[in-house]
Amino acid sequence: MSFSTFGRAIGINVKSTTALTDATLPVSADKTYFAGRPVTIVLSGSAGTETLVPFDSASMNVKVVGLCKFNKNSYADESFGASTGMYGSTRGTFVTKTIVEVSPNYFTNLASGTEVTVANYTSDLLSASPMTPLYVSLNPATLGQITSVRVSSGDGQNDATLFGYLLVAPSATNPVATILLV
Repeated sequence: MSFSTFGRAIGINVKSTTALTDATLPVSADKTYFAGRPVTIVLSGSAGTETLVPFDSASMNVKVVGLCKFNKNSYADESFGASTGMYGSTRGTFVTKTIVEVSPNYFTNLASGTEVTVANYTSDLLSASPMTPLYVSLNPATLGQITSVRVSSGDGQNDATLFGYLLVAPSATNPVATILLV
């Protein structure tokens, strides 16, 4: 699989037809989402509406519901409306309990015409062994990215974010991590 510049834009590829997805959850207008990154559900508003949110705070040591299947950030907005199907609206999808391939997201900066790469996993995955448990990084430098580093107490504690296992590690020449989501 080649990852040449200006070609691949989405950082997740579902490898099984038995994947479980939920296409009905609202997304938060003020949050940034990247395809291939872990997401969770929070209750928002006075009615307690379930909202799909990314891990964007170092204190979010909570259960992961799956990996985001869309981008909603300064480069692309692939969220959609339930009734209209319009991109850039209010809903997003995630995938869970399946096998996925996760790679960096590649975007084009329209102002400069340059390629921008947004990582979905930390560099420790490059040397991780098969069946290594995977967590969400709550370290401010890599916040929201997939990591194999478990922090059981103190700053960046992420032991509650276990969401899957690494099947095939990415490499410098093939930046695709194959992951079993549980």
